Amino acid sequence: MSFDAELVTFMAKIMSIMGFLFISATKKALNEDLKDIKIAVEG
Repeated sequence: MSFDAELVTFMAKIMSIMGFLFISATKKALNEDLKDIKIAVEG
C-alpha cells in the first residue's frame, strides 16, 4: 500500500519546507521528554 500527495498551493509548499526545519527541534524535545519520564518512573 502506498500514498502519494502533491502540494497544490504555494502556501502548502512553504509550510512543508518549514516543517522540515522543525523536525530536529521536535526530535530533541521528544528525547528530553522521554528522559524526564524515565527519570520519574525509575525515580
